[in-house]
Amino acid sequence: NYLWGVTWTGTGESLPYPSHHPASSLAQAIALPFPEIHAPELWMQAQSLAGAARGGTVVIARQVCALFERYWSLVGMENALVGMVSEPELAAAVLGRIVEWQLSAADHFIQIGVEAARISDDYGAQGDLIMSPSSWRSLIHPHLARLVERYKSAGLPVILHSCGKLARIMDDLIELGFAAFNIQTSVNDLPALKRRYGRRLCIWGGISTQTTLETGAPYNVRESVRQAMAELGNDGLLVLEPDQMIRVPELNLQAYSEAAREYQRSFTRGLGGNRTGQPPHGSPA
Repeated sequence: NYLWGVTWTGTGESLPYPSHHPASSLAQAIALPFPEIHAPELWMQAQSLAGAARGGTVVIARQVCALFERYWSLVGMENALVGMVSEPELAAAVLGRIVEWQLSAADHFIQIGVEAARISDDYGAQGDLIMSPSSWRSLIHPHLARLVERYKSAGLPVILHSCGKLARIMDDLIELGFAAFNIQTSVNDLPALKRRYGRRLCIWGGISTQTTLETGAPYNVRESVRQAMAELGNDGLLVLEPDQMIRVPELNLQAYSEAAREYQRSFTRGLGGNRTGQPPHGSPA
């Protein structure tokens, strides 16, 4: 992120956040120099990991701060949201520059030989979307669709990570054809979404870091694992994992790992509500 001129503040105890933005307006953002996409240092780690991968390891491209998060990190949240309403054409131009950079990044990842992609872009807060659904559909959705299609046209599955409550745009996200969704457990009713979308919705996560893992007791963690596997994995479409990878109490992490292995064995024996008698897809992280 330093390559974009954004200053991030945080410690190992919490996720970092942008504390300085390189532009104070959308007009300034449209003229910002973006990182040189062909700079070798951007791709050394990805090339090393792809080259070292062996059987059983899936190499996944990670495109963090993909669209909206990159947009607001450049100008600040207030300027970003006000601009989407008061200067939508300029906001679209900034987002257009961003997606072109991300499409070039996707091309690099594909050339390196990744086997899947994970796009990270947060659209929600605790109670609703950060922006209106109409603003998201007009300014974010078209660019997100292009980025997803770039990977899918190369035959690669795409995973979406997006924090916040997404109910009002889930139909749109489902239609984009993501292979899996890593979305926030504590603010999205995952069992209800699973009932609505069925096998079109594969959950990658299902265990709340914000509540269960961070502030719950080990027995709460075990029960959360059991519920996730029974309610979200009974069709085999669950990659069980904490929904956010931040530091949590060691006892809770241990309880999560032990319960996942224990209940997976139950699924293998046809218990736990799995209609197929097979364990959920994926393994404990």
